[in-house]
Amino acid sequence: MSVDDTLKNLGGLLEKQNQKKEEKTKGAMKNFFNPPPAEEEEEEEKEKNNTFVLGPKKKPALERKTYYLTPSLIETIDEVSGATGYDKSEVVRMALQTFFDNIDIKKSET
Repeated sequence: MSVDDTLKNLGGLLEKQNQKKEEKTKGAMKNFFNPPPAEEEEEEEKEKNNTFVLGPKKKPALERKTYYLTPSLIETIDEVSGATGYDKSEVVRMALQTFFDNIDIKKSET
């Protein structure tokens, strides 16, 4: 896969993530400026009373690891980081997550 193809794929993924963030923000802002009627609030309160919270959801802690990369891969990471505004570590995390989400490993039958 060429650098241009990689940049296009990552750009498309980043655009989708940005759209999802914008949709969430729009929904939150809509509720902020147009609160639901009192009846809906009562129903929501009843639903909350039947909800059990087991604990706060925590983001997994980031761990520092060292891996050896080729100069061309480092250059690609720099380009994507500069073009998208994401820091280099975030670009690598997103690229790896996309790779692992789409990989299909089959065992050899020998």
